[in-house]
Amino acid sequence: MKSKLILLTACLFAIAICKAQAPGVLDTLMFPKDFQLMSLVALNECMFREGKDSGYTGKEADSIAWKQFSATTISGKNAGKNGRVEGWLRLQFRLDSSFVTYPVSLFLDNWMAKDIYLNGVFIASSGNTGMNSQPYQEAVPPNINYETTPLALQPGIVYEITIHFVDYVSPLNPSKLKSEGDIGVYFAGARFSNQINHTVQDMLLYFTSYAVACLVLCLLFWFLYSQNNKEKVLLLIALSITLLFLDISLITVTIIPAATS
Repeated sequence: MKSKLILLTACLFAIAICKAQAPGVLDTLMFPKDFQLMSLVALNECMFREGKDSGYTGKEADSIAWKQFSATTISGKNAGKNGRVEGWLRLQFRLDSSFVTYPVSLFLDNWMAKDIYLNGVFIASSGNTGMNSQPYQEAVPPNINYETTPLALQPGIVYEITIHFVDYVSPLNPSKLKSEGDIGVYFAGARFSNQINHTVQDMLLYFTSYAVACLVLCLLFWFLYSQNNKEKVLLLIALSITLLFLDISLITVTIIPAATS
């Protein structure tokens, strides 16, 4: 009997070791040159647990209740009958020596509501998962102000990120989540702010020019139609360009806060 207990204990210990999460090592070369955003969940193997229990922010990620999981595979298949998917992801990482003088921050994007914890301490949210008994609210991308949360991380130390997330299937395609394939948790590099500012300025210039061109064409075709109101084709073109102008103007207005911040 004693030998069986020893064998059972050894098996459970072996399972725990197999499920233990090896920390991923991050270096600055992992940042793309064009956009310094590094997806945390895409580069690291995660531990996953379903549910909304707020007690999952402690350090028990190696328990049998958690399982290894690739966060990029979260999809509509994980949603319940109400179309809701909720769970916890945990991953461990450490920074290499290239981060000694390299500031890093946290950037959150995408529709998925999420709360982020660093070593069990809450640091940021996107949308509202229902924290503090508040109603659920999805995050609305893009994060137009591109706000980041600075992180005081030291190279060589193993850190643990815990992500509590809530998402729903898309109303247009119930087989897919609104955040299918990307939960939107990134490390932002030192040049991210400058890169995104230049991109936003370019977008503002492009859409403003596009809106002005549409406005000129819109006025032209409405004038032509007023001169010959029997030509229904002119009316159709005028209406189409008007709708296009309104759509582009709306996009331009949403870009302005980011361009002027």
